Amino acid sequence: MLPVDASAGLNQFCTAGERDIFRGGHEILQFPGVQIHGVANTSVFDELQINDGVKALKTAESFVGEIFKLRGVSENELAGMMHGWTGKP
Repeated sequence: MLPVDASAGLNQFCTAGERDIFRGGHEILQFPGVQIHGVANTSVFDELQINDGVKALKTAESFVGEIFKLRGVSENELAGMMHGWTGKP
């Protein structure tokens, strides 16, 4: 598990560029007689690679592990708890 430093904020999990993925804009689509507000611009996802997915999974698992620790799960119990949550040995 990655140790979480509460004072570091989101920077410990991803770079500023990676955070831009979560800041995609909302657009308005217009057709004759129709206007659709709030369409998410997902073009930033076109450049994601397999390593981005692996990093996201590891980050999520580490985050869950830290939540277990905050709930009082000891280091000795953590592997079993993570197995129960992720199904990984």
